[in-house]
Amino acid sequence: MEYVHNLIWLCPMLFVAGFIDSIAGGGGLIAMPAYMMCGMPMYYVYGCNKFQCAFGSTAAAYKYFKSGCLDLKITAVSAVSSFLCSFLGTRIIFYLTDAQIRSMLMVLLPLTAVLVIFVKNAWSYTAKEQSLTARNILMALITGMTIGLYDSLYGPGGGTIAMLLFTFLFHYDIRTSSGNAKMVLIVSNYTALISYILSGNVPFAIGIPCAVCNVLGNYIGADFAVKNGAKIIRPVMICVVVVLIVKLLLGK
Repeated sequence: MEYVHNLIWLCPMLFVAGFIDSIAGGGGLIAMPAYMMCGMPMYYVYGCNKFQCAFGSTAAAYKYFKSGCLDLKITAVSAVSSFLCSFLGTRIIFYLTDAQIRSMLMVLLPLTAVLVIFVKNAWSYTAKEQSLTARNILMALITGMTIGLYDSLYGPGGGTIAMLLFTFLFHYDIRTSSGNAKMVLIVSNYTALISYILSGNVPFAIGIPCAVCNVLGNYIGADFAVKNGAKIIRPVMICVVVVLIVKLLLGK
């Protein structure tokens, strides 16, 4: 009976998390507390979160790809450095205290909020594709490194950070930035997921139904973002960044 009650609570929450995550990132802000409220051990919380994130991100990336909102050349370069740095991040995290990580993020996230809210010309960028010049390759590697480290060191909001990097560094339109972000995050998500599965920290009886709901939310959310563009993505991004900052200030 407890299992059924948990799924009745978790499945709708994971759908909403996927919907928001596909538009602007930050789905982990909903998913992880939802798992924790069920009294799951923290390793299971992280394992289930990565399980649904991996498949949900895949569904969203597929929708963006079908809609022509994904630049595979640049994201392939970013994916390589994201993969390497996600491994590095899992090593670094053991040498940092919670206070040090929180201090680092309290510098990064307010800057992110300023960029999202005040740099309005970024939302008028129209590029859908970039060539593999030396400058773009370097920027793609830096983007992947940042995403891989952020996702492995902290996690929630990684999609938001990724979208901003693709927007400001490459001048992609916001839908293409969102698609690229999802594609690169897939790499770090699956990298972490393999570790959690091999260590037995993914309870599939909970993880599979939640992943199905998250995939559905991601797919519908990506379709919504593709159709509405910046007028829906930008406000959701602002909300996600504000929630991230509040979460860190409260030390949650």
